Amino acid sequence: MKVVYIADIGIAGGATKSLVELVETMKNEYDIEPIVLTSGNNLLNEQLNARNIKNYSFGYGAFLQGAPDSLWKKPIKWMLMGAVYYFHYFPALKKALKTIDWNTVDLIHTNVARDDIGMEISKRTGVPSICHIREFAELDFNCWSYRPHYARYLNESTREFIAISDAVKKYWVKKGLSEDKIDVVYNGVDREKILVANHSTWESDETIRLVIVGGVIPNKGQWQAIEAICSLPEKIKKYVRLDIIGGITVGYKNKLSVPLQKAGMLSNVRFLGACNDVYTRLKEYHIGLMCSKAEGFGRVTVEYMHAGLAVIASDCGANPELIQNNITGILYDQNHTETLTQAILYLINNRKRMIEIAEKGKAFAESHYTKELNAKNIYKIYQKCACSTK
Repeated sequence: MKVVYIADIGIAGGATKSLVELVETMKNEYDIEPIVLTSGNNLLNEQLNARNIKNYSFGYGAFLQGAPDSLWKKPIKWMLMGAVYYFHYFPALKKALKTIDWNTVDLIHTNVARDDIGMEISKRTGVPSICHIREFAELDFNCWSYRPHYARYLNESTREFIAISDAVKKYWVKKGLSEDKIDVVYNGVDREKILVANHSTWESDETIRLVIVGGVIPNKGQWQAIEAICSLPEKIKKYVRLDIIGGITVGYKNKLSVPLQKAGMLSNVRFLGACNDVYTRLKEYHIGLMCSKAEGFGRVTVEYMHAGLAVIASDCGANPELIQNNITGILYDQNHTETLTQAILYLINNRKRMIEIAEKGKAFAESHYTKELNAKNIYKIYQKCACSTK
């Protein structure tokens, strides 16, 4: 079976990681001949080449774009990004239609719902289209669309949808997607690449190390993690360290540093920027934080669990699906930062409980969130779509 995958225009983040792992597993474990289309010749192409996966760069854009916070910048960005989108779209579409022999392709799998070139190719060639829904669109990044009635367009152009959680499925059904077209398949990760924390020292460790991973923007909640540790009792603060891993602008870093300076905790927090070695770093920590306001799945949450960290996550998005509260992790009320502070303090003061939660979280992740299980469930959808066209 030949499958053409449409990669997202953004190469950083969980969606692209998930795509690479999926395509590699499909190629090695199933009868899939993959071809990956990318929007630019970049690091993703290098990763695919290293795995001997055929790929082409076509320079397409996304019809859903994040809006700027500043009101005066919105009309400027609308025009500029719209011009870029349409300038690249039609040449990329023409090139894709000419480069690939679509008569030999069985399925098109679009990795993120904001990338529409695969759906347009499907309409023109008759090759069935599958779309992975990994986001909440407007809730994630305050997106706007260059396609009017885009949910209807997605619904009419796609044979099957793969939602990464029930929360994402319910959101898009409300937007207008057909519920009977959507299958829920949780993401998986390559657990063999993740180094595991050593719990044998946790009861006696004087310093407690916390980590929060993800792009550093308001919706990801790093500000809340900072507020929470600044509110810890004075006698506890000096033993707490927080690492923030993810790309960040200088301006936002300065903004996040203000409460740390007021609390005398600048030396307790490190901004490490984007790191390529997260899988090997996680073992250094005790607690993994997931503070997003709207997380479609929370790949980082699962990575924490596989690494044997005790996870504290907001009660938003898919987090309540991934975590059994007070068993495989702790959920806190995202609207009340003091509940995050209380959860952190509870684990610090109850080390055996912290170890127990970490161990149960790891066991749960190993049985539910692996790349093998993810690929197995998606392959079933491929078979269903392929059979329905014959």
